[in-house]
Amino acid sequence: MTAGNETQCRRCGIPAKGSKGNPKARPLRRAMVGECSNCAIVLFLQKLSNMSSGLLPPGATWTEALRLPHVQKQIGAVLRVGQSDVTIEEIDWERVIALWDIEPHAEGVLF
Repeated sequence: MTAGNETQCRRCGIPAKGSKGNPKARPLRRAMVGECSNCAIVLFLQKLSNMSSGLLPPGATWTEALRLPHVQKQIGAVLRVGQSDVTIEEIDWERVIALWDIEPHAEGVLF
C-alpha cells in the first residue's frame, strides 16, 4: 500500500490504507476505499454461507468452523487460486469471527 491513502474500513471503522488492486484478483481485490481485509473475508464468506450452509455438520456454525485449521487452509487455497490481493497470512481469524455479526457499514464500530 502506498503512503498518503489513509481511509477507514466502511464496515468496522478501523484505520486502513487504500491501494490500487490487481485487476486479475478474484475473489478479493484491494481498493482505494472499502473494507479491511478481515471485513472483506467476512462478507465473502457470508455470501458463500447463504449458498452452502448444508456443508456444515448439523448444529455447527460458520464461526465455529473458521477456527479449524483445515478450514482456514482451504480458504487460503481459494484465495491463492483466485490470485486474491488478500493473503491468508493477513487474516486475523479471531477478528473475522468477532466481526461476523456486526451490521455492514456500521459507523464507528471498533474492535
